[in-house]
Amino acid sequence: MKNKIIKINPAYFLLMLLIPLGVSSAQIGGISGSKLLVPDAEPVEKGKFEFEPTLSVFSYSKEFDSLGKQKSLNGHNSASSLDFRITLGAMEGLEVGTSFCTDMQEILLGSKAVLFTGDKTAMALLAGVTLPAGNRSVGDTLNNPPSIYSFSLGAAASNKISDKSSLDLFFSYSRYENNPQYSNALNFGASFGFWSLDNLQAIVEMDGYSAFSSTLYSSKISLVPGFTYTFSEKLILVLGDQIDLWGKNDFKGSSIFSSFTMSF
Repeated sequence: MKNKIIKINPAYFLLMLLIPLGVSSAQIGGISGSKLLVPDAEPVEKGKFEFEPTLSVFSYSKEFDSLGKQKSLNGHNSASSLDFRITLGAMEGLEVGTSFCTDMQEILLGSKAVLFTGDKTAMALLAGVTLPAGNRSVGDTLNNPPSIYSFSLGAAASNKISDKSSLDLFFSYSRYENNPQYSNALNFGASFGFWSLDNLQAIVEMDGYSAFSSTLYSSKISLVPGFTYTFSEKLILVLGDQIDLWGKNDFKGSSIFSSFTMSF
């Protein structure tokens, strides 16, 4: 099989950019991946879609100050969330999707378009938008503008190292509108997976972000170990733990998450 570049007509790019123009504070929402948090360069197959509920619990008792030093907080804090992702293979080489949480404060729209694919490597263009959904607490309404949007473009690359191992790389830039804290953000990640058994993939990832404006700066780098277990072609279990290693002006904690990826 020869390497090939997928030719995309202008309407293809227009569809990709209009459906999704931004990113969440963590990464572009609504797009698929083959490991934990880092997306890959392979879209959902044309005519099929994925549905993925994710339960996560974040706990922390420390924070990173402006110099990157750890400081203890008063007591132990925790928060949980239930998120959903729906991704459709819109056409060959293009997927579109959405992500949202049960609190419905915002809706994320995203897309992935393959630019290059070969025997062992692939590259894709990513784009997305985060839109306010209107369901906000009284405190959020008083402290922040009523409509905060974010826009993003990024790229993902995947490499098949061997029959049992692969590597995914991800990078994106985000622009925020009406955000009183940050106006720009960079997100990045690297993910290595090894199939120790036919249906069990051991994974380790490094994820990070940097959010900044003219006066404020925040960043964090995390280690994410975990695994995927394939029950069948239509059902995959994902389990991971995002452990914060270093940061500035952010909480230091651990986020345990579990997902079921269902294909139709």
